[in-house]
Amino acid sequence: FPPKTKLWLGLQYKDSQWTWPGGYSTGFTNWAWGQPDYQTGNCAYMQINSGSKSEWFTDNCNNDHHYICQTKPCDSTKYCPAE
Repeated sequence: FPPKTKLWLGLQYKDSQWTWPGGYSTGFTNWAWGQPDYQTGNCAYMQINSGSKSEWFTDNCNNDHHYICQTKPCDSTKYCPAE
């Protein structure tokens, strides 16, 4: 990904806590300095910075960003079969 790419994580602030889809609570966070900023929104995205460093920020859930999906791992080194 190019630097400054924004990727929705699926993490959302509801009922005074950050949760993943399915209601799972967070065990790890990687907030940027000054984050989370609840005035900008209640959804979290990851911004890829130069090198391998990335940080989390908040934004309005209706804004357009790329996204990350979770899927089952496959045992092939070339491709994963369609589910």
